[in-house]
Amino acid sequence: MRGLLIALVLGVAAYVGFKKYQNKVNEMPNIEY
Repeated sequence: MRGLLIALVLGVAAYVGFKKYQNKVNEMPNIEY
């Protein structure tokens, strides 16, 4: 069960990091669009 808990924590951390990265990209002016 310990491995499952570690995987869950890593998944949440990766999800939050991806959301913050997406927000930072959205704030930047997009030249292509």
